[in-house]
Amino acid sequence: MPNDSNKTHTGTGRIAKINIYTMTLTETNDTSKKVCLKMIINDKFNSIVLSEKDIHWVIKIIIRGGFAANLSFDETQSNVFYKSYIKNLIEEDVQKIDGVKKNNSKMNALIKSISRNSATNILNTTLLNDISQYDTEISKNTLPQYLESLERCNFFYKIKAFSPNNVHSKNTIRTTDKIILCDECLALAILNLNKDNILKQLNNFGHHFESFVLKELLVYASCINAELFFYKDNNLEVDAIMVLDDKKYIAFEIKLGVDEEENAIKNLNRFSKFMENKGSKPFKSVALIGVGSISRKINDDLYIVSLEHFSL
Repeated sequence: MPNDSNKTHTGTGRIAKINIYTMTLTETNDTSKKVCLKMIINDKFNSIVLSEKDIHWVIKIIIRGGFAANLSFDETQSNVFYKSYIKNLIEEDVQKIDGVKKNNSKMNALIKSISRNSATNILNTTLLNDISQYDTEISKNTLPQYLESLERCNFFYKIKAFSPNNVHSKNTIRTTDKIILCDECLALAILNLNKDNILKQLNNFGHHFESFVLKELLVYASCINAELFFYKDNNLEVDAIMVLDDKKYIAFEIKLGVDEEENAIKNLNRFSKFMENKGSKPFKSVALIGVGSISRKINDDLYIVSLEHFSL
C-alpha cells in the first residue's frame, strides 16, 4: 500500500477508480433472489414469498462475512481470520497509509469503539469517552487523524444525512454521518461476539444487523448509479434512503425480526406522509426484515421484504 509520500501517476485519462467491497448475499448465493431491488423499482414484484430462514441463519452469515476466500469457513475459522485481519490493519495498513506512526493500543481501542457503535451517528466526543473504557486515551486533535487512516483503509464507510433538498441540490441536513463497517463480521470478531452470546443478547445485536444490511444496500446502490443516505430529525428517523439517478428515492426500514414489522410499516407511512407534505414523497418504501417475515407487496408504494429473498 503506497503512502502519501510516494510519487505515483494519477492515472487521469487512463485509469478509472472504483470501490471494491466484500461480497453481498446476492454474490454469495445466500438469498433466493425472489425479490430483487430492480423488480421493486420497475413494479415487477407482486408475489407472496414465504420465509424459510431463522435467526441462526442471520447470525451465521454475518459472522462469516463476505470475504471471498472465507465463504467455506466455520465460526471458529472466521473468528481467527478476522482477528488476524484486524491485527494486520492496526500494525501495518494504518501505519503505511500516510506514513505517520500510530499507537497500536489506541488504534485497537478506537476500532473497538467504532465496532460497538456501528450504524449509529456517533460523535467524536462519544468515541473519546468510549475509548477511555479501554484504559487508554486519544486526544481530540489526534482522533481525526486516526479516523481518517481507518477510512482510507476502507475499514468503515460514512453514510450522509438526507433531506428533500438532495433531490434538487447538494444541500443535506447537517447531522453527524452514520458509520458502517466494510463488513460487520469484523465488528463481531473484535468484540468477541459468537453465536451463543449473540443469542443471549439479541437486543444488542440489532445495530450490527442494521450495519450489515446498510452495507448491502450501499453496494446495490453503487451498481445502479444511486446514492445511499439516512434520514433523521428530532421526531423521525428512517434507516436508509436510496436516491436513484432520476432523483426518485426509496425509503428503507431495517428490522431484525418479524415482531418489529408493524413498527417498520408505521414509520415508513409516517415518513411518506411527512415528505409528501414537503413535496417530495418517496417513490417506494421497503421494510427489510431479517427473520420470519413474508415478502409481499402491501400497496403500490410499500413492500415487506425478508432478507433471505432480497437481492439486486
